[in-house]
Amino acid sequence: MTPPTPQQLTQQRMEARSRAMAQAVVSAIGGKLLEEAKKHGGYLPQTRIQELTAELEGKAELLTKVFSQALTEAALEQEELHWQSMKRPPFERLLVKRFEHLLIREDTPGHVTGTVSRRMLPGYFLALNMMVGPEKMEDFHKRCEAAVQRVMKGRLPVDWDLLERDAVVHDMILDTEYAFTLHFSDAMRRSEWFLQIINTHLAPIGDPSDPDADWVLDRRILRGLIGGILKDIKATVHDEARWKRFQQRHPDANRHQVSFILDRLE
Repeated sequence: MTPPTPQQLTQQRMEARSRAMAQAVVSAIGGKLLEEAKKHGGYLPQTRIQELTAELEGKAELLTKVFSQALTEAALEQEELHWQSMKRPPFERLLVKRFEHLLIREDTPGHVTGTVSRRMLPGYFLALNMMVGPEKMEDFHKRCEAAVQRVMKGRLPVDWDLLERDAVVHDMILDTEYAFTLHFSDAMRRSEWFLQIINTHLAPIGDPSDPDADWVLDRRILRGLIGGILKDIKATVHDEARWKRFQQRHPDANRHQVSFILDRLE
């Protein structure tokens, strides 16, 4: 059976959500009208209808919660479908999640937040492939895809928070950050290299009016970006139990060296 396209999934979920919202409203109104009609022998006088209208208006808060939840779910699914349409592998999605809070987005017309453009992703993954190694990255991709099937069991959208808590997945993320860190032992030289890779491989501009149309990665933005990219290895270095577990897989890892590099990158 051919899986639905992202556009078909969007339509299906929109229809299901709209149906649920409509049923909630109709159920609330219909139930109340039926209840009141029974009290009045199957007839509702105009004055009672006006009273019921006022009562139903009092249900606005409940309906607001229903609609708010629906809109939140829609936003999350749109983000999921955005990644599906880009055909980004799950492992890449999890790596971007480290600095997702920095991504440029237009929350409301004219109100833009964030400092990092998605246009940097091609260069970012190219640089990672060089630092981690193509064979290792390919292995991580395969193991992460297997983890998606194991953790999600076919459910959509993917629960990225749940997936990244999986021990196997978390270890792969940590290993990637560790390789990244070691390559920045010469912070000045590697930063210049990283900036060049990113800025010479920016994705095409979608629309000249997009808030990131003129975006380039500079040293100021890079500092915050690296802080997000390496947040897990930094937490591991500063936690005795985490470091011991990490060192079981990397017996040659030098905690002081890693800590020194991370401090210089701040």
